[in-house]
Amino acid sequence: INFPKGSLPSGHTAVEIPVKAIVAGDFTLPPNCHLVSGIYQIICPHRFNEKVTLHLHHAAVIRSEEEASHLRFYAAKCSIGPPYQFRELKDGTFTPFSESASVELHQFSYFAAGADKPVNQRYFSQVIYKSKQFHEWDMFFLIVKDDPTFEKFIKERYSDCSFHVQQIVKLQKGARNIKLKPKESSLNPWKMTAIKSCQIDKEDIDYFTPKPTFSVP
Repeated sequence: INFPKGSLPSGHTAVEIPVKAIVAGDFTLPPNCHLVSGIYQIICPHRFNEKVTLHLHHAAVIRSEEEASHLRFYAAKCSIGPPYQFRELKDGTFTPFSESASVELHQFSYFAAGADKPVNQRYFSQVIYKSKQFHEWDMFFLIVKDDPTFEKFIKERYSDCSFHVQQIVKLQKGARNIKLKPKESSLNPWKMTAIKSCQIDKEDIDYFTPKPTFSVP
C-alpha cells in the first residue's frame, strides 16, 4: 500500500491498518466474475484525504493489452454482510507480463482481482508426504492458484507433512487440463510405488477453496 503525502486523515500522524488474507468465506460474486487472486480484508475506519494505492498480487497470465482489459478489481463493504456482496470497481490497472495490479482508493474493505471471462492463470503445485507408519507415507499433489494466500494456507494446513517438489505451472492457451508426470529423480529420497501420470481439469482447481486435487498411496 502506498500512501502519498497528505493522505492521512486530519489529526492523525499514523493509522493502524490490519490486512487479512482469506481463502474461504461467505461471499457473493458477480455472475461473470472469475477470481484470479485470494480475497483480502483491509480494515481502516478512516477515509483518507488523498487516494492511496493498493497493489495486489494475482495469478492471471497477461500477454497483451487486450487480455489485460478483461481483468478487474472487485470490492465488498466489510460493514454489510455476511454474505458480502462484491461489486466491480471501475478503476484499476492491470499490466501485461506483470503479476501485480494496482488501484487507487479513498477507503478500504474486502478486495480481490478477477476477470469478466475465463483467463489463463499460473498455478502453484506442491508435493507433500504424510507419514502413515514406519517406511510408509501418503503422497499428495496439491495445486492451487499461484497466490501467496493459498500457498501460505497449504503450509499451515499441512504443517505436519514433509514438503518436497514445488513449482509454478502455466497452462498453454486454450488448455483445459494439467498433466502430472512424476519423475523418479524428483521423488528422491523416497522410493515410490504405484505412481502413474494423471490429469486434472482446470475448472476443478479454479474453485475458491483450495483442496488436494489428487493423491496416491
